[in-house]
Amino acid sequence: DRIKLYLADLNSDQLKGELAVDITRKVNPIHNEHYPVERATTRSMVETLWRNLRLDPWSRILEHSLVNHDKVLYLPLKIQAKEIGVLVIDNILSQTSIPAPIRNQLQSFAGQLALAVDNARLFSEVERLSLYDTLSLLPNRRYFKQRFQEELYRSQRSKAPFALCILDIDFFKEINDTYGHQIGDRAIACIGAAVNQVIRQSDFAARWGGDEVVILLGLTAAGEVSMVADRILKAIRDISIEYPADPPKNIKITASMGIAVYPEDGSDLESLMATADKALYHTKFTGRNGYTLASQVPDAISPQ
Repeated sequence: DRIKLYLADLNSDQLKGELAVDITRKVNPIHNEHYPVERATTRSMVETLWRNLRLDPWSRILEHSLVNHDKVLYLPLKIQAKEIGVLVIDNILSQTSIPAPIRNQLQSFAGQLALAVDNARLFSEVERLSLYDTLSLLPNRRYFKQRFQEELYRSQRSKAPFALCILDIDFFKEINDTYGHQIGDRAIACIGAAVNQVIRQSDFAARWGGDEVVILLGLTAAGEVSMVADRILKAIRDISIEYPADPPKNIKITASMGIAVYPEDGSDLESLMATADKALYHTKFTGRNGYTLASQVPDAISPQ
């Protein structure tokens, strides 16, 4: 009558509902169902789920036991003896027994399903690692280029502008030379977290390389850029990294930013990057710790 799939959450000790399929073959999400997994005990995920699902009004009709019940079947999903979820099959609605041959087929299916879920998760993790920078936890250059083309296509269709920002850490070489590369790496990680926290849902930030971060400000005209840029730079100024000296020293960070707006400052990634880079150089040339719009850069200024 019904099959329900529960999977162990990779980031928390919880067993979470994924989906249910009923006798009409309708598929329904059951993401509202989640149960804590007690790792400190020997209790399996199957037992954890059984203890909770017995409170379900449908299940209480039977007051079913964990094992040897002919109308309810709990099947662990295992990979090399490690539980990754549970499949629950029941005939509570029809009150008919699940025949032994069907039970055997379902047990075989549970093994195949466990392998499929594990492969899907492995693929997702490999894909994530190929698209994200492991230090800043921001998307990498490859992912940014892909997203830029999508934004460019959307903008060409809707005639809506967007902005491209290049940001890098002020005096980053001096931070590395003075405090060591561990502090430099920490600075990049903190920048990634700060930028991700304050950009809007329509924006997209990525690590371009070294201490450079590029940010797409989607659906943003030149007049709106300043507000977003100020928020990003303030979040970076609020970063404080403790250096383990005697006494400990708190290292503050600032950043400089150059901003180009599509289409007036460039028509593709290469031209917008070049224009934004020129604006970034102007920010550094005039004192750092701020931003410059490409439209504000004198013609005589060019990167060295």
